[in-house]
Amino acid sequence: MKKKVVFCFAVVLLVGLSCSPKKPSSESSGTVLAKIGEDKVKWSEIKTEIQPQLDLLEHRYHQEIYKTKRAYLERYVAEKILEKEAAQLGIKVPALLQRELSKKIKSPTDQEILAFYNKNQEMLKARFPKDNSKQLMDRVGVGLTQQGQAQAESEYIEDLKKKYSIQILLDEPTFLVKADDDPSKGPKNPTLTLIEFSDFTCTFCSQYAPMVNKVLDDAEFKDKVKLVYRDAPSERNPISFMAAMAAQCAFDQNKFWEYHDMLFENQSNLSPIALKEFAKDLGLNMDEFNKCVDENKYKEEVRKDLLDALKANIQGTPAFYLNGKSISFNYGDQGATDLKEILRQALKNPEKK
Repeated sequence: MKKKVVFCFAVVLLVGLSCSPKKPSSESSGTVLAKIGEDKVKWSEIKTEIQPQLDLLEHRYHQEIYKTKRAYLERYVAEKILEKEAAQLGIKVPALLQRELSKKIKSPTDQEILAFYNKNQEMLKARFPKDNSKQLMDRVGVGLTQQGQAQAESEYIEDLKKKYSIQILLDEPTFLVKADDDPSKGPKNPTLTLIEFSDFTCTFCSQYAPMVNKVLDDAEFKDKVKLVYRDAPSERNPISFMAAMAAQCAFDQNKFWEYHDMLFENQSNLSPIALKEFAKDLGLNMDEFNKCVDENKYKEEVRKDLLDALKANIQGTPAFYLNGKSISFNYGDQGATDLKEILRQALKNPEKK
């Protein structure tokens, strides 16, 4: 066994990665993956169900590769500009950092140390059970000092990046968010399309919804911007997924937005029974609605939206995309002002939807 390992290592040195794992082959529709007696299980039979998950895994794989490359590139660029700056001043990099950072670093005060200690006592005692209070406070002081040093160095490097006009040209893998066939309102041929990933059990979503509607109803945007609603239900809350499917059932009867508003207005009282009561209150055909809900007609549709949300790497709901590109703004009066400005700027230079 030992000889085989040595031989493999030698081959790697000579011809590269010849001992690396074989790359999995890509399956065609007719590829047989398994046999049950004489019956064959082909890739085409499972592809439809598994492909979205595979697409998500592939997207995450490329994201992780990008993050690794980016982190290394950032470190390498930082080293180079520090060397360049030090050379211009006729000193070594350690001396440069000592000179520049000493101006920026401030030792934490006793009050700052005490405040951090009081706020994190339980965590500190659990991590260092043998230390007394004074020793823990000393650890806090060292930690805050190191944090200050790292922050100061980061700020200094950012200043040098500006000085030397550094450009990072590494392309980040992106996922262009599309409107799909989801519920929408606004002009048929919009200049801009605003896509919202949302969750009917999300408190922030219920706060954003009326503000976004008010902005888009403004005469300045009413005939130019279309709003598309896509589902990103919470995976930890079963009623969230159920509400998303029920709203799609209301969409079948052209009552999505009325049902959408009712769900948000009654967010604290959502239940399987309530979902049907809301439909009844809106005058929907209950035989059709109940059949749609009970048979989970839109399970795959909601799941597809959720997978697209994960591919887009959304960090929470609501998440907004303008003509496929991520945008962010707060809710409330300031959020409305920010959203209007984002839309105005986009209308000046609209990109392909």
